[in-house]
Amino acid sequence: MTPEIVTIIAQQQGFKRRGRANLVRQLSDVLQLINLQKSNFSDDWYVNFALWPKALGEPDRIAEHLFPLRGRIEDIVGHPGEASEKDLDRFFDAIDARFSTLESLKSAMSRGELSGLYVKAELKALLS
Repeated sequence: MTPEIVTIIAQQQGFKRRGRANLVRQLSDVLQLINLQKSNFSDDWYVNFALWPKALGEPDRIAEHLFPLRGRIEDIVGHPGEASEKDLDRFFDAIDARFSTLESLKSAMSRGELSGLYVKAELKALLS
């Protein structure tokens, strides 16, 4: 999957470029981040997703590794292995449904849909 295709589709979904590797979408309850990461070992690219609930305040900076919820596109769509361009529609549908409000995030947590994602303790406490 090329970063150009991800960027075009993300921008169509309301994401705005922030730096060379990040796309950000501000929603009422959350800040969503898509990070494009080049593999160190091949020409492959990874699509990382991160989320910052505004109830935790504002992030110090826009950096995927600082966000309290993180995962790769494969984790979000439940597709083991490398994601393909076909997975992008499912990815955007999933982040709209499960990661767009604090309530949808709480519901996703209660249904176990956050397993496989990195969730910091402070976010788990907020969602409990």
